[in-house]
Amino acid sequence: MARSPRTHLVTGATGFIGAALVLELLSSDPDCLVVCLVRESKHAGAGERLRSALTTAARLYGSTTSAADLRLRARAVVGDVTRPRCGVSTGEVGPVDELWHCAASLDYRETHSDEIMRQNLTGTEHVLELLQAVGGPTLNHFSTAYVAGSRTGEIAEEPALDRGVANNAYERSKIAAEQLVAQAGVTVRIMRPSIVIGHSVTCATTGFSGVYGFIEDLARLKAEVSMRLGDFLKHRAIRSRAHADAELNLVPVDVVARTAVALGAASAPGAVYHLTNATPPTIDDIVRVVCQELGVRPFELGASPQEFTTIDEQFDSDQRMAFFRSYITVQRSFDQSNVRRVLGAPACADPLQKRWREYVRWYLHSRDTTRDHRGARKYRIFPTSS
Repeated sequence: MARSPRTHLVTGATGFIGAALVLELLSSDPDCLVVCLVRESKHAGAGERLRSALTTAARLYGSTTSAADLRLRARAVVGDVTRPRCGVSTGEVGPVDELWHCAASLDYRETHSDEIMRQNLTGTEHVLELLQAVGGPTLNHFSTAYVAGSRTGEIAEEPALDRGVANNAYERSKIAAEQLVAQAGVTVRIMRPSIVIGHSVTCATTGFSGVYGFIEDLARLKAEVSMRLGDFLKHRAIRSRAHADAELNLVPVDVVARTAVALGAASAPGAVYHLTNATPPTIDDIVRVVCQELGVRPFELGASPQEFTTIDEQFDSDQRMAFFRSYITVQRSFDQSNVRRVLGAPACADPLQKRWREYVRWYLHSRDTTRDHRGARKYRIFPTSS
């Protein structure tokens, strides 16, 4: 008797990782069906939002999944993780083989901590309610490798137990969500990507947070300094507290999706899995290329705040740089024993030094040609007249 097609339920399918995951599910199993929980917006229904997100991701990533496949095998169901049982009935979803929970707030600001917890912790509670309602299939819960918080050294693939190590509201919410799913009494694979960047082949991305925020901030700073001081930053390096030899664990979005789906296809046991880069670049590798592509002098890394100029202070005190500081001033690595045990290899072993420049160039070209920077943060470096 023919096997029924596997059905996957995905939250966050219109997001950066979620869209890549849906494309990988469809391409790795040509018979599977993917049901996507999608919020409606003021301007578009759930189906329209899903088709737009998947079509854009497929184009940018060079996916071979056809528009017909996207239309026929990826189905949108109106839902919202902030509502009990995500606001859907079991009849709308149907039988499910695996649930993939990708939906999350990436905000990290303490002033928004209540909303972050509502999205990331309460939202996970509602996903667990839906999981039970559809028969309790395996849950693939996307967290972050940076539930490590302030810990240094090698981070094991073990449950996150201490919210006190968190550097910000985002990390705290993800630790809390991991604790919740670990106690849920169902089979749970906790997937922990590190800092996710664009596609490993095309370098394209649909998500502009993370390391792209650093590139964006430096581009804005250069533009504002140039208006007053011309080529000043070509000759005077910005000083930063970042450690040159600290590793920044960057991993391409398609590698994250491919490894997660491979773990599911291999029926990996419930455990923590680091979807990280086994050979990550250093801060110096990353910053030097960004500076070269922006035409500014490479940073002086490891500087003391006592050495800072006004420009250095403005860049260092930016709220987003404060967020980055916990990533760029400590040494840590991520164990991948569980991933290797199932798949025989790490999620990714690409140092990215050879291709990082291509990622930066793709972002800067996209920024110059398609992105709207109205309302972008301005650095108050120079005094304003009253």
